[in-house]
Amino acid sequence: GQVASSAGSCSLSTTHAAGDAAAATMVNVNDCLEKMRSADKDLRYMSVSDLITALEKDSVKLDPSSSKRLVEQLLKLLNDNSNDVQEVAARCLGPLVRTVSDGLVLDIANCLVEHLLSTDKKADELRDISALALKTVLAQLAPDAPATAKMVDAIVPKLMQSVSAAGDAPPQQELYRLEALQDVVERFGALLVAHHAKLQDVLLPFITATRAGSRKRAIGTLASLSVSASDAQFNALIAHVVGTIKGAKKAHVVRSLIQCIAIVSRSVGHRLGKQLGELVPLVVANCDSPAFESDDELRENCFICFETLVVRCPNEIAPHLDDIVKLSLKYIKHDPNYAVDDDDAAAADDAALD
Repeated sequence: GQVASSAGSCSLSTTHAAGDAAAATMVNVNDCLEKMRSADKDLRYMSVSDLITALEKDSVKLDPSSSKRLVEQLLKLLNDNSNDVQEVAARCLGPLVRTVSDGLVLDIANCLVEHLLSTDKKADELRDISALALKTVLAQLAPDAPATAKMVDAIVPKLMQSVSAAGDAPPQQELYRLEALQDVVERFGALLVAHHAKLQDVLLPFITATRAGSRKRAIGTLASLSVSASDAQFNALIAHVVGTIKGAKKAHVVRSLIQCIAIVSRSVGHRLGKQLGELVPLVVANCDSPAFESDDELRENCFICFETLVVRCPNEIAPHLDDIVKLSLKYIKHDPNYAVDDDDAAAADDAALD
């Protein structure tokens, strides 16, 4: 269920001391929670900061009622009128998810994703802080924790749907959605087997998107996904990249796809070796293509790709080393930052003779 919206005090119990010492700790934490509702932003900030310290030291244990009220209050503070309070509340959700029930972890994740996917033009600040909070929460959850599997199954379909519809979204909203999906896949890709095919289909259009940030996040996510993807899924990705390069006419598309090969190679290593017979000649051809003769960025991407493939697939790359070495020797003499026209060259020669 969703986190309740009613306010209330929290009762906490400690994990270690008993008697007077336990009572003192409980009172201190209760005071901290009361200060979260204070009109004084400094008190609100310090109360959450103190709670982070206590949670990181594992010095408190929350009962179910306390947990629910605490989660409720921290989620409210994400919309606080003080940026400092918002930020510290987002940080507090990280250590908190290690101590609350699976149901509350799910409530937290659903709430953050709901904020993140909001299209309300007035909610930019809440989207910003919710993106930070979600990243913090994901970093704290163990991949093998029961709560993690439930959380992933709940939020990934929502993120995929939002990314599919992100074409008309403002740039920052599109980036937030793609970045959230990347964070989930990087950390919990092995838990997403049931979603792999859909994820790949959703992300592929973005690897040639006009927005550089969207391309970067989509390529990074696909690279992470490739680590745990089935052979069929991985082969489908490479076939898409190869087919798109062959049909590409625009330099920025070729640049992105060659960059994608390099980044995927870094993630999967020798798994890409079987595909080199088709991939390397394509990269060689585009590196030395007259159509892209003046595109130094594309050529740089090609050499970065060669370097990655040589390091990650040293055996499989062997048949292609002659071509790579020839290109390297050709362009090692090329300095894109140095250009002298004929008149300048003639003037330089005359000066030298004088």
